[in-house]
Amino acid sequence: MRRSSQFCLVLLAFSVLLLSGKNSHAAPPVKIDIPATPDGTIVAICTAVSEGHFEVLWQALPASYQADVKQLLKSFSQQIEPQTKLLQQRNVKTSWSNVISAVGKLSQVLATKQDLLVARPGLKDLLLKNKITDAEVKLKLPIYSSLLDDIQKQIETPEQIEKLDVEQFLANLGARAKELNRVSIKNRPVAFDIEELKKVTAMVKESTPDSATVEISDGKSTNTVQMVKVEGKWIPKDFADSWKRELEKLDKSILADILNGVNITGLVIAYAPIFESDFDRLLKAKNQKEFDLVEMNFWEQEWIIFFLEHP
Repeated sequence: MRRSSQFCLVLLAFSVLLLSGKNSHAAPPVKIDIPATPDGTIVAICTAVSEGHFEVLWQALPASYQADVKQLLKSFSQQIEPQTKLLQQRNVKTSWSNVISAVGKLSQVLATKQDLLVARPGLKDLLLKNKITDAEVKLKLPIYSSLLDDIQKQIETPEQIEKLDVEQFLANLGARAKELNRVSIKNRPVAFDIEELKKVTAMVKESTPDSATVEISDGKSTNTVQMVKVEGKWIPKDFADSWKRELEKLDKSILADILNGVNITGLVIAYAPIFESDFDRLLKAKNQKEFDLVEMNFWEQEWIIFFLEHP
């Protein structure tokens, strides 16, 4: 129960920070009716997430928290141009367009090289270990490919990143997640089925105007969470207590000097041509032997593994 009852709360904390982009063909986000009570908020969020409406995570955030996320995106976008110039001054031939191209080529690999991927040594063993069938992979990878295509279209320039519509992306992500969830549960047992969140109920045990202790249940077990009201929105107390601290960590990590003035944004730009070249070689492989001969570095391998094994 702890896993299911906390899922939507944890997802609320991380999704808006780690994901960016939107589907240009997606339907507009659905306005979720979130009650002005702590127990009602929990049930509304869990129900919406179970139905694939991840936009509720954005709608449940206090206005200042939404502003913090937008500022974080702005901070990242403003690093792209100066970091690119710094790299070019050091004769590193790269630009943000190489990042965009690498994302696009990875999407093509997932969409068109499924048979070769599942038979590649190491990856094939991973699938067997996790009891993931080839059929499941072939159903899931096109969904991930489409998601990457959506993101690629929305991060082509720093200006686009700064103005990303997080709510719209979460709406699109929710639709994709629902597709992936259905594919997974049809093909094998999964650790967690998001549709189980429909069973979550909540009851206020103690409360003041700005805080509450809420008991959450899915019919199998119970869990207690402390909620606080921030700018009229009820959110988990642990989430509220750590918000500013975690935002500051993320902001510092974006600006941190990793190597002679190059930060994490610069590293992404610097390594993009390598990723782009490797993915291009995978795309050009005509058979399994040619495909397997392409050496993938650690991060490329991890990306592929994520898409293969993630439910």
